[in-house]
Amino acid sequence: MTTPATSLRDRDARIHALSRLDRSLLVEAGAGSGKTAVLVGRIVMLLVSGVAPSRIAAVTFTELAAGELLERVRQYVDRLLDGDVPRELSDALHGGLNAGQLENLTRAGDNIDDLLCSTIHGFCQRLINPYPVETNSDPGAAIADAG
Repeated sequence: MTTPATSLRDRDARIHALSRLDRSLLVEAGAGSGKTAVLVGRIVMLLVSGVAPSRIAAVTFTELAAGELLERVRQYVDRLLDGDVPRELSDALHGGLNAGQLENLTRAGDNIDDLLCSTIHGFCQRLINPYPVETNSDPGAAIADAG
Protein backbone atom coordinates (compact mmCIF):
# COMPACT_ATOMS: atom_id res chain seq x y z
CA MET A 1 0.00 0.00 0.00
CA THR A 2 1.25 3.49 -0.81
CA THR A 3 1.75 6.26 1.70
CA PRO A 4 -1.05 8.87 1.69
CA ALA A 5 -0.07 12.14 0.03
CA THR A 6 -0.82 14.07 3.23
CA SER A 7 2.06 12.34 5.04
CA LEU A 8 4.73 13.11 2.44
CA ARG A 9 7.53 15.41 3.58
CA ASP A 10 7.29 17.36 0.33
CA ARG A 11 3.49 17.78 0.54
CA ASP A 12 3.65 21.59 0.41
CA ALA A 13 5.93 21.54 -2.64
CA ARG A 14 3.55 19.12 -4.39
CA ILE A 15 0.56 21.34 -3.65
CA HIS A 16 2.55 24.32 -4.95
CA ALA A 17 3.34 22.44 -8.20
CA LEU A 18 -0.32 21.51 -8.64
CA SER A 19 -1.80 24.89 -7.85
CA ARG A 20 0.65 27.52 -9.20
CA LEU A 21 -0.31 27.16 -12.84
CA ASP A 22 0.69 30.70 -13.77
CA ARG A 23 4.39 29.87 -13.94
CA SER A 24 6.89 27.29 -15.10
CA LEU A 25 8.43 25.06 -12.48
CA LEU A 26 11.42 22.78 -12.31
CA VAL A 27 10.67 19.51 -10.54
CA GLU A 28 13.88 17.80 -9.56
CA ALA A 29 13.85 14.58 -7.57
CA GLY A 30 15.20 11.06 -7.47
CA ALA A 31 13.83 7.98 -9.21
CA GLY A 32 10.55 6.72 -7.81
CA SER A 33 9.82 9.93 -5.90
CA GLY A 34 6.64 10.82 -7.78
CA LYS A 35 7.80 13.27 -10.46
CA THR A 36 5.50 11.70 -13.03
CA ALA A 37 2.53 11.89 -10.65
CA VAL A 38 3.24 15.60 -10.10
CA LEU A 39 3.55 16.26 -13.84
CA VAL A 40 0.35 14.34 -14.58
CA GLY A 41 -1.41 16.17 -11.77
CA ARG A 42 -0.20 19.53 -13.07
CA ILE A 43 -1.48 18.73 -16.58
CA VAL A 44 -4.85 17.68 -15.18
CA MET A 45 -5.04 20.84 -13.07
CA LEU A 46 -4.40 22.90 -16.21
CA LEU A 47 -7.28 21.08 -17.90
CA VAL A 48 -9.48 21.64 -14.84
CA SER A 49 -8.65 25.35 -14.96
CA GLY A 50 -9.84 25.59 -18.57
CA VAL A 51 -6.65 25.23 -20.60
CA ALA A 52 -7.40 23.34 -23.81
CA PRO A 53 -5.45 20.10 -24.33
CA SER A 54 -4.08 21.49 -27.61
CA ARG A 55 -2.33 24.23 -25.60
CA ILE A 56 -0.36 21.78 -23.45
CA ALA A 57 2.94 20.09 -24.31
CA ALA A 58 4.49 17.59 -21.92
CA VAL A 59 8.05 16.75 -22.94
CA THR A 60 9.94 13.78 -21.53
CA PHE A 61 13.10 11.83 -22.28
CA THR A 62 11.68 8.50 -23.47
CA GLU A 63 8.80 7.27 -25.62
CA LEU A 64 7.78 5.00 -22.75
CA ALA A 65 7.50 7.95 -20.37
CA ALA A 66 5.58 10.02 -22.94
CA GLY A 67 3.08 7.20 -23.46
CA GLU A 68 2.73 6.70 -19.71
CA LEU A 69 2.07 10.40 -19.19
CA LEU A 70 -0.76 10.48 -21.70
CA GLU A 71 -2.30 7.29 -20.31
CA ARG A 72 -2.16 8.56 -16.73
CA VAL A 73 -3.67 11.92 -17.72
CA ARG A 74 -6.55 10.02 -19.36
CA GLN A 75 -6.99 7.90 -16.23
CA TYR A 76 -7.07 10.94 -13.92
CA VAL A 77 -9.52 12.75 -16.21
CA ASP A 78 -11.82 9.72 -16.34
CA ARG A 79 -11.67 9.26 -12.58
CA LEU A 80 -12.45 12.92 -11.92
CA LEU A 81 -15.35 12.85 -14.35
CA ASP A 82 -16.68 9.82 -12.44
CA GLY A 83 -16.48 11.80 -9.18
CA ASP A 84 -13.40 9.97 -7.87
CA VAL A 85 -10.59 12.38 -6.90
CA PRO A 86 -7.17 10.70 -7.19
CA ARG A 87 -5.21 10.82 -3.92
CA GLU A 88 -2.47 12.84 -5.63
CA LEU A 89 -4.94 15.63 -6.44
CA SER A 90 -7.05 15.64 -3.30
CA ASP A 91 -5.18 18.46 -1.54
CA ALA A 92 -5.16 20.67 -4.64
CA LEU A 93 -8.84 20.06 -5.41
CA HIS A 94 -10.01 20.14 -1.80
CA GLY A 95 -11.99 16.97 -2.32
CA GLY A 96 -13.80 17.62 -5.58
CA LEU A 97 -14.57 19.70 -8.64
CA ASN A 98 -16.92 22.66 -8.70
CA ALA A 99 -19.39 23.05 -11.59
CA GLY A 100 -17.04 25.23 -13.67
CA GLN A 101 -14.12 22.87 -13.22
CA LEU A 102 -16.31 19.90 -14.14
CA GLU A 103 -17.41 21.68 -17.32
CA ASN A 104 -13.78 22.49 -18.20
CA LEU A 105 -12.71 18.91 -17.63
CA THR A 106 -15.62 17.49 -19.63
CA ARG A 107 -14.66 19.71 -22.58
CA ALA A 108 -11.00 18.72 -22.19
CA GLY A 109 -11.91 15.03 -21.99
CA ASP A 110 -13.63 15.30 -25.37
CA ASN A 111 -10.38 16.62 -26.88
CA ILE A 112 -7.79 14.77 -24.81
CA ASP A 113 -6.06 13.41 -27.93
CA ASP A 114 -5.00 16.98 -28.74
CA LEU A 115 -2.64 16.88 -25.73
CA LEU A 116 0.99 16.57 -26.84
CA CYS A 117 3.05 14.11 -24.81
CA SER A 118 6.33 13.57 -26.58
CA THR A 119 10.06 13.10 -26.24
CA ILE A 120 12.39 16.05 -26.62
CA HIS A 121 13.32 14.78 -30.08
CA GLY A 122 9.70 14.34 -31.14
CA PHE A 123 8.77 17.78 -29.87
CA CYS A 124 11.65 19.42 -31.73
CA GLN A 125 10.76 17.54 -34.90
CA ARG A 126 7.19 18.86 -34.66
CA LEU A 127 8.59 22.38 -34.41
CA ILE A 128 10.95 22.20 -37.38
CA ASN A 129 9.11 19.89 -39.81
CA PRO A 130 6.81 22.63 -41.17
CA TYR A 131 9.89 24.79 -41.93
CA PRO A 132 12.40 22.64 -43.86
CA VAL A 133 13.80 25.58 -45.86
CA GLU A 134 14.24 27.83 -42.83
CA THR A 135 15.81 25.04 -40.75
CA ASN A 136 17.89 23.66 -43.64
CA SER A 137 16.54 20.18 -42.95
CA ASP A 138 15.31 17.29 -45.06
CA PRO A 139 11.51 17.59 -45.32
CA GLY A 140 11.24 13.78 -45.20
CA ALA A 141 13.43 13.39 -42.13
CA ALA A 142 12.14 11.21 -39.32
CA ILE A 143 13.39 10.24 -35.90
CA ALA A 144 15.33 6.99 -36.02
CA ASP A 145 14.69 4.64 -33.14
CA ALA A 146 17.02 1.99 -31.78
CA GLY A 147 15.43 -0.65 -34.05
